Amino acid sequence: MGLRAVLSTTLAGLVLAQPASAHWDYTRWGMSVEEVKAATKGKAADNADRDLDGNGFKTLLTAPHAWGRIGMRADFRFRDEDGRLNSVGLRPLEGGDCDAIRAELNKRHGKAQPDGRLIAKWRTKDGDEVSFSLIGTCRIEQIPPTYPNIP
Repeated sequence: MGLRAVLSTTLAGLVLAQPASAHWDYTRWGMSVEEVKAATKGKAADNADRDLDGNGFKTLLTAPHAWGRIGMRADFRFRDEDGRLNSVGLRPLEGGDCDAIRAELNKRHGKAQPDGRLIAKWRTKDGDEVSFSLIGTCRIEQIPPTYPNIP
């Protein structure tokens, strides 16, 4: 597994607060690749960069995503065993303002636990884990509470 995958998987990056459905933005946990493509209204593209894969998942799609004024790239990760969506990672397209992103996460989710300089984690009101890492560049990841066994 490449360093980028390790960082993305274990440290992860920034994610938005989600509605009560406990899914990420316009997707639902457990969607197929084709369902995610349809949900993105054609914005998602196939991803050939296997360095973004991790233990038990493949990053099969990427799509642009706006997080306020910051342009992000969404990485859609699907379980190896059944090809279903199991997490979404975000990273700024141009490095972004990592301090501003982290401050917004604190505003949306409260104080991070743990709240280290390089790694921070939050729980959404629905139990999803939101992770932030600042190694190389900042990253966000949102993982549902049932990960890796999403229905």
